[in-house]
Amino acid sequence: MSAEPGGLRRWEVQRGDDFRSIATQVLHEVWHRQPSEAEVEMFRSSLIQVNQDRLQEPGNPDLLVPGQILLVPRTPRPLPAR
Repeated sequence: MSAEPGGLRRWEVQRGDDFRSIATQVLHEVWHRQPSEAEVEMFRSSLIQVNQDRLQEPGNPDLLVPGQILLVPRTPRPLPAR
């Protein structure tokens, strides 16, 4: 990942990446723990929203191709423990 102006970072899509796996990897890296499904889903939604104009097919976030550059927003604070 590399930095972009405005606090966004860049992510180069690798074979097998999808928004869920990217969200999981980013949160794990920042929080140093495995994120919950709810945390992953919230961040996944943010990733998709930030990258709407970068999708290969508008409205189809399931289509990512290796080498595609995505923007990664700031990571949220972890959800409170239950």
